[in-house]
Amino acid sequence: MRNGLAALCALAASIASATQAWADTPGFGRAEPIPSNVYTIETLVEGLDVPWDIAWVPGGDMLVTERDGTLRVVREGQLLETPVAGVPEVFSKSQAGLFEVVPHPDFANNRWLYITYAHGSDTQNTLRLARAHYVETPEGAKLEDLEVLFEADAFRRTAQHYGGRFVFLDDGTLLLTSGDGYAYRHQAQRLDSHFGKILRLTDTGEAPSDNPFTDRPGALPEIWSYGHRNHQGIALAADGTVYANEHGARGGDEINV
Repeated sequence: MRNGLAALCALAASIASATQAWADTPGFGRAEPIPSNVYTIETLVEGLDVPWDIAWVPGGDMLVTERDGTLRVVREGQLLETPVAGVPEVFSKSQAGLFEVVPHPDFANNRWLYITYAHGSDTQNTLRLARAHYVETPEGAKLEDLEVLFEADAFRRTAQHYGGRFVFLDDGTLLLTSGDGYAYRHQAQRLDSHFGKILRLTDTGEAPSDNPFTDRPGALPEIWSYGHRNHQGIALAADGTVYANEHGARGGDEINV
């Protein structure tokens, strides 16, 4: 299962749990309970602080990002006490923090681990994509040779709607979601801004030459799709179809193809 699909499955389980709670609330939600055989929900790990993403690396370890900028390791069902060292400083406030962690498709050979996070301050912050070598030592895991691959042209004075999810495509490029910053949502329809976009990048952070707007004057070459709000999940199906979920306002949540 690809990492993005795994994240969406975890989200579905959370939604099922929440929906059951709503169904049990008088005057709200479904009239009948959800059948107990739809999902089996099991607690795997406890003691995490606002976990935001999960990834698996060869060997079976599970990596978990926490909003405050901590990257944790779960091994054989146990949360290791020592976090992964070498994570860059993140801007952590409200919805800002450390977002996604994804191994490179050739991770077994190159050990590249990719992360997204909010960077900056209250008055000026944006979304970043970085990668580093994932190194395991007797003292614990660490990130080495950190490179900032991409910084979105989406600077804001808010701490909302970053997106920050990404998935590798079969051609080796990746799709990165960049939210509309909430107060900057009018820029989602503009091609000279990274607010409210899905961006397509190479695995070293450049804009591929075959992106759809590379030849349009005034358009940022990284843009692959535009007009989004705050997409916090993106997945690639086996047939190549890309799915992205999007937070709407007042019941306007979407899954887009």
